[in-house]
Amino acid sequence: MPVTCGTGSVLTGQDGAVYFKPAGTQACLLDYTDFPAGSTITLPSSNDFRVGDPIIFTEKGAASLSGPLVDGTTYYVLTKPTATSMTISATQGGAAITLLGDGGTAGADTPGTHIEVNYAAAEAICEVGNVQLSLTRGEVDVTSLPCGPSTSVFGAKLAGFRRYQPGYADGSGSMTVRFTSDNASFANRLMQSSLYNNQGGAVLKVYLNAVADGGGILPDDNESLLAEFPVSLLGFDVAATPEDTPTEATLNFRLANAPTKLFGLIT
Repeated sequence: MPVTCGTGSVLTGQDGAVYFKPAGTQACLLDYTDFPAGSTITLPSSNDFRVGDPIIFTEKGAASLSGPLVDGTTYYVLTKPTATSMTISATQGGAAITLLGDGGTAGADTPGTHIEVNYAAAEAICEVGNVQLSLTRGEVDVTSLPCGPSTSVFGAKLAGFRRYQPGYADGSGSMTVRFTSDNASFANRLMQSSLYNNQGGAVLKVYLNAVADGGGILPDDNESLLAEFPVSLLGFDVAATPEDTPTEATLNFRLANAPTKLFGLIT
């Protein structure tokens, strides 16, 4: 009986996309002290939240979020009065939310727990020329001593061979990013992020096949072929030349933890 061949088309670069969550956009906050009554939320000095960033708060353990904030709801950074504080709104550029200051336990921070704040969703980087991802496996030497008196399992004449088995997986890669004159562009922010001590919150989503959702604007992660993983950004190489070509930088990264999505193997 004839075997039916697959009908899927071969993917090309135009099917792909790169999305990113910036570094410095994950922090653990005290559920009472950092959410006082008023409109200002306190942040650690290592944060890199910026005006307009979409964020979500997550109650960890027994922590209690100040009203009227709701766990898991998307809010937006409205202002940054100082480097270690922000005000937020329910909509992009909307009115500042006034906190009740009723988080925590009995007017104090809940012991041993916290409120986690994260960048809400990865955003597209439109200035990426290409991205390369390399996944490798380590090897573990499981060679054992002989069980008998012979010099090797092959006897006295031949040397024994070592035995190996696959070890942990590891991942690293690079991407080519084009600089723009707009200091607020997401591509420029990606380059800046590579120099921060605090890499918390940095996430890359690499789509080999970005399939649009029902709205036709955002990719549908259930239908797309992608890898999503937290990263450590490891600096970049850049050069400016008089030639009529874009100024590009090569950004290096390494997986900081296990992927959350991996080309259909992890969904």
